[in-house]
Amino acid sequence: MGILTSKSLKKSGLLLACLSLFFFHAVIFVSDTRAQAPPPATPQATGPIDIQASEQDFADDLVIAKGNVRVKYKDSLILAPMATLYRDQAGQPQKAIFTGHPTLTNADSKMNADTLIFEIANSKIIAQGHAHSEVISKGDTDTEITPKTSSKSKNAKQPFKWPQAGDENDGATASNDKQSDNSASTTVASSGTDTATGEATSSHGGKKADKADKNGPPEKIVTDSEVQEYDKVSGHFDAVGHVHCTHSDMSVFSEKLQLVYGTDNKPETALFSGHVSAFQGKNNTQADMVTYYLSTKRLQATGNVHSKVIQEKPPESKDGKKSDSNKKVVGMAPGPGAANATTPAAGAGQTAKKMADDDTVLIVSEAQDYSKETGLMTADGNVKVYYQDTVGMGPRAVMIRTPEGQAQKVIFSGRSQITQPGKRWIADKITFTCANKKVLAEGNTRAFILQQNQNDSKHTSTGLASKPNSSTALSTSKIEATR
Repeated sequence: MGILTSKSLKKSGLLLACLSLFFFHAVIFVSDTRAQAPPPATPQATGPIDIQASEQDFADDLVIAKGNVRVKYKDSLILAPMATLYRDQAGQPQKAIFTGHPTLTNADSKMNADTLIFEIANSKIIAQGHAHSEVISKGDTDTEITPKTSSKSKNAKQPFKWPQAGDENDGATASNDKQSDNSASTTVASSGTDTATGEATSSHGGKKADKADKNGPPEKIVTDSEVQEYDKVSGHFDAVGHVHCTHSDMSVFSEKLQLVYGTDNKPETALFSGHVSAFQGKNNTQADMVTYYLSTKRLQATGNVHSKVIQEKPPESKDGKKSDSNKKVVGMAPGPGAANATTPAAGAGQTAKKMADDDTVLIVSEAQDYSKETGLMTADGNVKVYYQDTVGMGPRAVMIRTPEGQAQKVIFSGRSQITQPGKRWIADKITFTCANKKVLAEGNTRAFILQQNQNDSKHTSTGLASKPNSSTALSTSKIEATR
């Protein structure tokens, strides 16, 4: 009996030892499995906020800084007379309000206004009251703050640093931001083709322009308005109220502006709306809405578009006379009496002088598209072109311009017409040359010649009507007339 009891105890001990060993291994394996699981994601790094000021007041949910306030956040530096920083229940900063016409500066932009509101949580900046901003649209940018702005005075108080979650990742984040900001966009000029004639019309030197852009200073977009808002997350910039924006040789006035940013964190497109008036040198375009592409300097206008193209007068010769002093501006078809007159009437002379001085091409249409690279301006929808005593109308027109912006030719396509004193042409395609007022009508053409008085019948061809104010219609496939 004792022997059986001893064997039973041995078997129980062995079973207990096996169970203990199995449990031990199970615990180890579970621990290893948990150790290999990925750790929870760390909060996104927002970076510390350094505050320097003559006086700082701390409360549970805000910090008030007064006197020579200097706030450093990532690559942004804000200078203001006073600043109030708000934080949430967890102690994280949410918003900062700067007053006293503060100034914000970072790697590629600068902004100042009566009040700056910096929403830290969603990276949004709101400028209110006399807002002014400068943004680099193309070229190399210096992402480092200058030593003068980043150096600390020996006698200044140590700044209050508002720590953020994940500060250890700031180095990598700043490095990535720096590489993104340093990326520069390149522009390649392309030659255009006239859609009406099929001929290449590029008159701009692409290589020379690229070289000048590369070696020249960075191009800036300067905007003045009542309110401005920049959202870095969505890549949008909005300006509202008496907007004035300048870029290169373009100056635009409007009620609202929207800048769309690209993947390189640089603005690519400017959208103007509300009584837009765009100036490029002396030329002007007015419309309900204008889209301007910053890299190519292409301008698209829609809605009640009116454009003025100023024709520069030719330079004076050595004797002080104009090179086109014999140019005549005709208000009506001259008769024999007018040809023999030694001096024109006072009214006619004043009218002729006014028209000669007002050497402007006016284009009215529903939409217009101007490309600086190709020198083409395309107008669509009820197009009307006015130039001195010439009026052209049609569904579509293409204006070929020089690099200086002057009009060379206007080509109407679709059933169009051109009217000059005493004459009118109707055709499927009409080409008008501005320098000599030459008209070339092609395709199912019709010409109307209006007789001004009875004396004109002596100088008309056989078969033309000789009654006063009568007209003669000619139909052919092509008509070419030179003034």
